[in-house]
Amino acid sequence: MRVQYQRHLALGLAVIVVLTAGLLLGQWMPGRSAGIRTIPTGASFNLAVARYRHSGEANAVAANVQASGLPAFTRTMNNGAWRQVIVGPYVSIDEAESAQRLLARRGFGRARMLVDESVRRTPGAEGVIVEVASRPGPLGPGGSRPAAPAVVMVAAAGRVSVVIELPTEPRHLQTRRPEGTVLEVDAGPATTAIALQEWTAPDGVDLINLVSVERHEGLSGTSLRTRVTMPALTQSNVRVVGRRVYIDFWRPESRADRVLRASRPAPVVEEDIEEDVPEGNPEDIYRQAIAPVVTRVGEIEPFLMSAVASPAPDVLAAVGKTLRAVQEWIGTIDAPSDSASSHDALVESVRLAVQAVEPEFAGDRAAQARLAVTQFHAAATTYQLPATN
Repeated sequence: MRVQYQRHLALGLAVIVVLTAGLLLGQWMPGRSAGIRTIPTGASFNLAVARYRHSGEANAVAANVQASGLPAFTRTMNNGAWRQVIVGPYVSIDEAESAQRLLARRGFGRARMLVDESVRRTPGAEGVIVEVASRPGPLGPGGSRPAAPAVVMVAAAGRVSVVIELPTEPRHLQTRRPEGTVLEVDAGPATTAIALQEWTAPDGVDLINLVSVERHEGLSGTSLRTRVTMPALTQSNVRVVGRRVYIDFWRPESRADRVLRASRPAPVVEEDIEEDVPEGNPEDIYRQAIAPVVTRVGEIEPFLMSAVASPAPDVLAAVGKTLRAVQEWIGTIDAPSDSASSHDALVESVRLAVQAVEPEFAGDRAAQARLAVTQFHAAATTYQLPATN
């Protein structure tokens, strides 16, 4: 009896030790994944640009579209019979329609919009979807807008994109891949404190594993750091559309057409290749193409004048980057003879503005900017379009 009692006592002590060790281990080494939420998901808007029998043609067109600043890629259709050029994804119709207009000016007037809900409300995703609105959110106390970033993941034709919407348009952006399976993107400035937030990918999405955002202090100042872990073969790209930073992920070319396991495929809108597109009046077509350029320059004007008044290098660089993008945009538009003079005046006004913010410019930046603005307003009056919103 005494031996049996001792055995029971030893067994009881062993159980107590194991339970105690388990509790201590849980306190000192908490399960990291247990408390991490699943990243919110949403629908995306994409454009089917054109389709081709041969991949070489499709790749050439996609490269041409990419050169105009749009996120283009290709995918196979009909069991490999066709190769389709896609632009996207975007999280708002406004962005997709803007890209659609640019495609029309580049000669792709029949680009069709597609909606992809591949990852929206997938198993494991949270019930609340972050709505990344096209307009700023409501004013908070004291007239300030919420500073916390909105985060959402969308998909398009076998790709996924993590989208971060900032309170303001980022003025600096840095991308690095410190490890083969880690991507870091710093976008700033970040004006308020942001607590570390982490998410895992939804079930079935294997292009990314873990996403986190937090405030980071770096050489360019305070920024929002987005960190994504992913499989080693995942490819990535970073682009900015207004206040949104898109981080796109896809597989290498040899596996580019693999469909996400959790997807509900978006309907593919086939192009009607027999459709005739009527030719319009050249002046009307030109005015429709140049109107958003004039509007965009008008939007940049106050930032230009502010930048030259207090010429901080990072601010000048940010404004210069935007202006040079407008320069390239104008370069894609051909003006008919009747509008050649006003078009040249608009081109010259943007050239003067770019020169005013160049780092090596040694003249009077403010005077140069005023000259650019004066010439721009004269051109805008000729177009009978508002120079600013």
